[in-house]
Amino acid sequence: MKINEQADTYYELTTNVVVDQLRILLAGVVRPAARSAIWSKWVETWSHFPLDGFLHSTKEAVIERIPADYRIGLDKLGELLPWPEAAATAYEVFSYTPAMDTSLVEFLRETMGHWWTPHMHTIKGGMSGLPEAFKKELKKHIKFGFTVTEIEYKSPSDDLHRKVTVKGFKERKSDGKVVQKSIEGHAVIVTTPINILRQIKFTPATSESKDKDTPLMPMKFYKAIEDIWYGPSSKIMLQCKTRFWETEYKIQGGFTKTNLPVGQIHYPSNPGFDTIPKRIKEGILLVYTWKSEALLFGALTPELAVAEAVDQIAEIHPQIREQFEFGAIKAWYNDPAEQGAYALLKPRQVQHVMWLMYPWRNIYFAGEAISFASGWIQGALESGLRAAYQFYARNESSAGQ
Repeated sequence: MKINEQADTYYELTTNVVVDQLRILLAGVVRPAARSAIWSKWVETWSHFPLDGFLHSTKEAVIERIPADYRIGLDKLGELLPWPEAAATAYEVFSYTPAMDTSLVEFLRETMGHWWTPHMHTIKGGMSGLPEAFKKELKKHIKFGFTVTEIEYKSPSDDLHRKVTVKGFKERKSDGKVVQKSIEGHAVIVTTPINILRQIKFTPATSESKDKDTPLMPMKFYKAIEDIWYGPSSKIMLQCKTRFWETEYKIQGGFTKTNLPVGQIHYPSNPGFDTIPKRIKEGILLVYTWKSEALLFGALTPELAVAEAVDQIAEIHPQIREQFEFGAIKAWYNDPAEQGAYALLKPRQVQHVMWLMYPWRNIYFAGEAISFASGWIQGALESGLRAAYQFYARNESSAGQ
């Protein structure tokens, strides 16, 4: 068995003990409310551990940190923990898991949900087709170039007539002058990344508010948006004259793991989709980086970042020096509209996400970070549907009264 296979097997054996515990806890429990309570407490319990901290702990140290009624089914951990340093390093390197300090439940969700499967779906023609479809349907109602700076809310006792005002500014194209604008409605669904959400003022937001009918934003809200951690990530796309890796190395899809700052070299391929006409010979190599490597490339000018990526890939594939045509970089931390790639929860942060899943008066929150599938388009869609349903349910309830 290869080292990477040994590391994966060791990881599955260890984490499956925790996953199997949930099955034991749920066995025989029928009522949805009771099952939900068990799920929530189980997630909260194991969210306290970072993956690396869990793997390096003894069984006794793990059990000491969890509630007494959640210590069942963990005997096998005594045979599997703690991991030798060499095993942890092998797993981190061969699985290319750069965020080992992330909450354990972030990794368990992928195992339990069977996320990495051949049956994953993509959009023919590229994932940009999804926002483009929304744009096509909603173009008349979108206020392009509008920067939101404040959300002012009022909560009269009549739930149906609560008001919310979204304030901000827009740069006028004719003369470049900044114009203040506002939009009023009965509710707002905020879907910005968390780092952007932190820059929006919510009014009333001070203890000096004299409107007794309009409560202040709870400190839990501010604690949540301050603590949720956004991981840095950068992608560099390099177009080559030909897909030489397919002809010379027989590489069809997948990626190469390296110990260079470029991290992974991906070979985009959609064998199940006939999206590349036969007459097109060009191909694209993709560099995908996280953490400090992502910040390293993001700090460079686009031209330097692309040139550096080509130089590093040349150590693996020398042909790229002759094959390279042009490239581009997307560094999410450097994008004013993103300021981070996606949420990577640290220990204990899952409670912040669960709090933001509920509306605060007539303000609703959505986005990939406010879901249990953070970092995925699926999470963004799921949270958007949840917020829309919450708004619908509130209106139905108010109308019924």
